[in-house]
Amino acid sequence: MDNPAIKNGLFMGIASILFTMVLYFIDPSMIFGTIAYAGMLIPIYFMWKSATEEKAINDGFLSFSEGLKAAFLTAVIGGLITQLFSYVLINFIDPSLVDVLRETSIEATEKIIAMFGDNEDAAEQMREAMEEQDFTPTLGKTLIGYLGSLIFPTFIIALIIAAITKKENKSFA
Repeated sequence: MDNPAIKNGLFMGIASILFTMVLYFIDPSMIFGTIAYAGMLIPIYFMWKSATEEKAINDGFLSFSEGLKAAFLTAVIGGLITQLFSYVLINFIDPSLVDVLRETSIEATEKIIAMFGDNEDAAEQMREAMEEQDFTPTLGKTLIGYLGSLIFPTFIIALIIAAITKKENKSFA
């Protein structure tokens, strides 16, 4: 495969799925816990790899826009694969993950409320509202979440990677 962004996007998706499955087999609640944020290193690595491979193809030169395109396209492909896998995992492979997601969300919300003071009434109201909420991801919710993540943090990370990896060819200036 000649295009680094497509190749690394596929690898990113596979690596993210493997990371999710490791967490799932250790403890399904880890998928929704703080340890899952370590998984953000996967897209960053593959976005960086795409930009640097693109730079190598161009004899060590890379414009900002070329770096941005390579890094962002990698994340678009890898992120879509990851999101679709998460949708299938929660909706078809293990629907009980919806309850795990609900409990993890309730616990996180209760911790946040406790940080701002000991307000038992607010915590109880929040718990009741969250217990009634449907956490089952639909295809629409999944795609909207995916599109939102492309703006923040993905595009911001791609901008940073493009700025760091760029090297203009001054001989044509």
